Amino acid sequence: MGWKIAASIPGVEEGAGAGGLVFGFLTTATLMPAGGRFSAGITVNLCGEVELGVMIGRDVAADADLETAAASVDAVGVALEIVDVYQAGAMHEVVASNLFHRAVAFGPTRRDANPKSVTARLKTDGQTVSTKTVEVDPARTVWTMARLVGAVDQQLRAGDWILGGSLIHQPIAADHEVTAVLDGFGDVSLKVDP
Repeated sequence: MGWKIAASIPGVEEGAGAGGLVFGFLTTATLMPAGGRFSAGITVNLCGEVELGVMIGRDVAADADLETAAASVDAVGVALEIVDVYQAGAMHEVVASNLFHRAVAFGPTRRDANPKSVTARLKTDGQTVSTKTVEVDPARTVWTMARLVGAVDQQLRAGDWILGGSLIHQPIAADHEVTAVLDGFGDVSLKVDP
């Protein structure tokens, strides 16, 4: 159902190239409904990430220009990703773990928005634990992702979601509700069960 970009992962910067960017995938197997329950189970270092989700409205070729990438953006919105950032020994282990991905939930989207910056907040049980204002560029996110997946003979398809990298990355604990907020877009929550 889509893709995720990541950077600044220990063990990745040294060998990734492409500015330290790597990518993973999103499937319905880890898609959670907004307000759903995620079971932590056996995890090592569970973290919540506030993300800007970008939905593609048309196929995008690997060699598409930035204008074509911009025209493909159908909607943007808030997403909450759950990752388990255990210590990996090498870049191939990070990539094999799908960049530590465990779950994702998408919140409200807007079709009329082309934000240049967003204010992100991560909340635990309704209390804000982190706030950050971050520059974003949905068109460049699509353009970058098209090139990354094109390098492995894949293509962005209409209906794909892209997580463009965590705006906030914060450790979380089981038995709490975690909420990702993007001012002007809304919020999305998951209850993290033990």
